[in-house]
Amino acid sequence: MENGILIEKILLSKSVKDVVDVNNYASETKAILRKIHPDVCSHPQANSAFVKFMEMKKLFDNGFIFDDELIGFPLTSTIRRLILEFLAPFTFIQTL
Repeated sequence: MENGILIEKILLSKSVKDVVDVNNYASETKAILRKIHPDVCSHPQANSAFVKFMEMKKLFDNGFIFDDELIGFPLTSTIRRLILEFLAPFTFIQTL
């Protein structure tokens, strides 16, 4: 994939899964990071795409962080989905 198209795809994505095949996750993420690294890629939006991809990768690798005054723990997308399904009847709670 051409760098410009890859960068646009990353900037429009909401999740690393929109860009990477999760079956080849490790090798594809390394290849993408090498292609779009601002020191290597001269595309004007390479830095923005690199930062966004790293943030999406971090969320995918570690889960979302739920931060409470008392505790902070990883909230993976599966746990988040289960919580939202449980809270669905309570329409006033949709902020997770």
